[in-house]
Amino acid sequence: MKLLSGYLAARRDKIYVEHADSVVRMLRTYGPKDLATMWAGVVVAKAHLALDHELDQDRCVFLVFDLLESIRRPTEAEEGRLRAYLSRVIHMTNECEASDNGVDQLVCRGLNVWIVSIRAIMRNAVVAHARETWKMIASGDQAYANEVIDEACKRLQGQPMEPVIQVVRQHPVPPVFHAQ
Repeated sequence: MKLLSGYLAARRDKIYVEHADSVVRMLRTYGPKDLATMWAGVVVAKAHLALDHELDQDRCVFLVFDLLESIRRPTEAEEGRLRAYLSRVIHMTNECEASDNGVDQLVCRGLNVWIVSIRAIMRNAVVAHARETWKMIASGDQAYANEVIDEACKRLQGQPMEPVIQVVRQHPVPPVFHAQ
């Protein structure tokens, strides 16, 4: 049984690192405005995830935010919850990708960063990729990022997500991913 769990962990690491590496490679091709748009996507996606907690019966989004802020590793039970939540976030990403809505497309971009971040919480093999991802998107044109976020808020005016975006945009890179 221990051999099987070791194999599954190694396989998960490989998949997680491959995805994180593809995100980093993609970001390396981005200019300041593209990175800023990605940053805006991360902000809007975080608001989307925060509101989605009503559908997230296990309240896993709050566990994610807690782990990102507290810089602690999840317990084995929490990691199981995170894997289930990660599947949901990946499903959300696929739904947003299929949409023609500009805000959904922004959410889709940001969810890819959150996927890397959630995986980094669970697996040490992904942490360096997550740090690099956050460092790159934070280096984008922040004035432009704010314009993109403001435009998303205009499109969402009167909807529950708009005021949440205003709150989450004030919270920069999660402490767990600050360069060391």
